[in-house]
Amino acid sequence: MDQRLQLTKIRLQNLRRPQTLFETAVEVFVRIVESAVHEEDEAKKETVYLPDHALQMILDRLMSKKSMNGEENYDKFEIRLSYFINLINPFTREIDLSNFMTFCPDLLKAQQISRVLHMIATFATKITSLTFKKKDIWFPSSFFLSQNAIEGICRMTTLQKLEINECSIQFSTLKHVCESLPNLNHVDVNMANNGEEEYYSFSDADFQRSFSRLKVFIFRKNYCRFTQRCIRLLPSLEIVSNSANDLLSLGGYLLPPEPPLAPSALRHLCVDVAKIQPGQLTWFPNVTHLKIQFEENQSRSTPSHATLEDLLRFKKIKSLFLLSCPAADILDRFLKQYGGHLHSLCVHSSVRRCLNYSFRNIFKACPNLETLMVLLGVQMADAKLDFFAKLKHLQWFDGYDYYETRQAAQMQPRSVRLSNILSAPLLQNFEMVDFRNNLEELKLVSSLIAEKKILNNLSTFRYISRRDSSHDAFSVALSELTKNASAFLPKLIRLETSLNAPGPFLSQHHALAHNIGPFVTLLKIHESQVTTPWIVDCNIEEGATRIQSPPRLTSPIFSSILREKM
Repeated sequence: MDQRLQLTKIRLQNLRRPQTLFETAVEVFVRIVESAVHEEDEAKKETVYLPDHALQMILDRLMSKKSMNGEENYDKFEIRLSYFINLINPFTREIDLSNFMTFCPDLLKAQQISRVLHMIATFATKITSLTFKKKDIWFPSSFFLSQNAIEGICRMTTLQKLEINECSIQFSTLKHVCESLPNLNHVDVNMANNGEEEYYSFSDADFQRSFSRLKVFIFRKNYCRFTQRCIRLLPSLEIVSNSANDLLSLGGYLLPPEPPLAPSALRHLCVDVAKIQPGQLTWFPNVTHLKIQFEENQSRSTPSHATLEDLLRFKKIKSLFLLSCPAADILDRFLKQYGGHLHSLCVHSSVRRCLNYSFRNIFKACPNLETLMVLLGVQMADAKLDFFAKLKHLQWFDGYDYYETRQAAQMQPRSVRLSNILSAPLLQNFEMVDFRNNLEELKLVSSLIAEKKILNNLSTFRYISRRDSSHDAFSVALSELTKNASAFLPKLIRLETSLNAPGPFLSQHHALAHNIGPFVTLLKIHESQVTTPWIVDCNIEEGATRIQSPPRLTSPIFSSILREKM
């Protein structure tokens, strides 16, 4: 047996080991619950009595667990639910149902969520935050919240934060919820699309009466006139429609033709340069998170001088997303103006053009940067990152034209060395889609990991190879990298290495999956026992049609990181 497999087991056991006697007691109780779920003999199930101050910690641990494939079972869900009822109490303030509800069969989920919501309203009488999010952000909501479920939510009179996108909600129903909950100020929902006429069937005064207490109103749809109405009539809003850190949403919304009724508190602003009118941006003096959608059309991609000057006049920018950025000199201007205070930066260009830039210029302009996302259409030059002391999260799409695999395969070798990129000392999360794989560089990274010279703080490692390989050497090197990362990175809990290849080379890629399978299985087991939205997998895609599909621009772990920086 490969010794690294045993090292991986030991490392993961150490990560799970409780640090205090109290934490040990919590883990014992969690194991009792887990054993009860699988124990069919009622006589063998244990009864445990716990102090109130331990309940929240145990509840958090149980709610963080999510089902692995095939674990959805109604009887086992019922057992978990019986423990859930006994753990929630008037001291419970926050409940996240996202992972917990993965144990419920999909066909019963609409019925059971209503039941769970009424339990929460009955026993967690001072709850302030309720979350129920999809297990896969790329799939649409599967059902509508029933009237019974809505009644359960409306009973939670202390609720301040409501995040539900596992299911959809009608606008009139959401209006009723906001009117019923006097402390609610944060709403993040999937609002049903019934046509914007419904949103205008209420007077301005009625609209304000329902939603004026909200500071965050996210509804994940590009409802143009509804967004305009929110901006104008609800000046206390800090985030509207979508977060400016959300890559899954459309670029910018259309600002209202008239200014807000009072000075706007908006902190997240998403704008389309083609739709900005003179003077509109001055309405928003408190913006800290700015997302700018430039024009895709190359002949009109550069904004006017007046628009560009307006976009460079904000005083508090901490997070900047530039989508379809047309040229390096435009990026230069934004980094010169805002770089010194940025903690998050996303640069994206168009598949119709290529923006050439360097990591060194970014790091020189942005010394406090913690999150960097370099996406489609941006080619980077080299820089060693160890001088950039604060970088924690890096996502890099190295391939500017993902629709043309052949063209991508013919690109010149990149000047950036992966080993330099991974030398950032505080790096916690790294994701890369790589069209221009370098075998020797991959081997070097693998060796540096084995020698414990890099990535000692890394918890997420995701490397997707998108370039065809006609020999086994790259497959072997990727296998070695996976094993070394599993065994030697002390804080690693999320690992995905992927070869995406067409038919002629499938045999070697299935061999890779078999080769690293035990390591991936260990990490999957560990992953189900920690609080995280990530799903670890060894991902082997078959067939030429799959490789043509675009990789995801962002992943659950980066979405979570960006939400924390709101």
